[in-house]
Amino acid sequence: MSLNSVINNVADTFETFGLQVKRITGEKEAPYEAALVDFGLDEEERPVVLQALHYSQNILSFLDENIQEKGDIDLSILSFIITVPGEIPEEKTLEVLRLIALSNKSLPLGALNFSEVERSVYYSYNLPVFEKAPDEVCLLTVVHAALFVKETFFATVDEIATGRSTLEEILNKKTNS
Repeated sequence: MSLNSVINNVADTFETFGLQVKRITGEKEAPYEAALVDFGLDEEERPVVLQALHYSQNILSFLDENIQEKGDIDLSILSFIITVPGEIPEEKTLEVLRLIALSNKSLPLGALNFSEVERSVYYSYNLPVFEKAPDEVCLLTVVHAALFVKETFFATVDEIATGRSTLEEILNKKTNS
């Protein structure tokens, strides 16, 4: 299955869900192919975008040089990523990392992560792709998981990052309600 067919299948399926999708061709726009899904704006009017990226590699030949399947792709991953808009200030990093650790306990799929390079929090879910692209139910589950994370955790990350609240205050509110 070619890279293009996986991303096109994902983009087509997302469009059947009524989502706005932009296709990145991997030629002029970026060094990869992707489907970008508009998830609207957050509370601060910043855009939130779900990225679907497809990676394929020939890894068996790296592990064992006697393997003759050099033309066959043996590792194919469909990666879904959605980033919390905004940068995490250095002085808030430890508190945000603690929030990520606590939040990941309640996520059914994927995990919240922290990029030290971009100083941002993002949700990611990686799905192995075998002989065919994922079906509608699988992709709908991924979209719902990403929306759940956006609605449940993004505002809290932003509250801590901007100093409007501390993790302790948020945890006390949750336990007292």
